[in-house]
This record gives sequence, C-alpha cells and structure tokens, in this order.
Amino acid sequence: MGQSEQTRPPRIVRIGAIQNTIQKPTTASVEEQRDAIFQRIDQLLAVAHECGVNVIGLQEAWSRKIINVRLI
Repeated sequence: MGQSEQTRPPRIVRIGAIQNTIQKPTTASVEEQRDAIFQRIDQLLAVAHECGVNVIGLQEAWSRKIINVRLI
C-alpha cells in the first residue's frame, strides 16, 4: 500500500459495471426495445447510486461513444 497523502483525506472509489441484456422480444419495434433497455439501465444506475458507486462502465447502453453521467 502506498503512502497516505498529506493534503487530503483518502477516498473510497467504488467501481461498477453493467452488461446490457435484451429486455423486450426481438419482434418488438426498435423503439420499444430501446426504451425498455433505457428503463432497465435507469433502474441499475439507481441501485449503483444507492451502493455508493462513483465510477460505472456501461456496455452498449447508448449509441454515442462518450456519455457523461454524474451520480451525486
């Protein structure tokens, strides 16, 4: 273990990872499937927040390459 910092207290970093799953049948419309996935991700992010997670990796949850989410 490294030396303690002199100017600030130590922080606990909790890391979480979410692996996405299909929430609706593949016969449902793309919009229905997408909305169901987003709803599930919202639920999982809420649980991560309750657990004190402050860094989280989301696998294929959004079509953008970078997403900035801040859990307070």
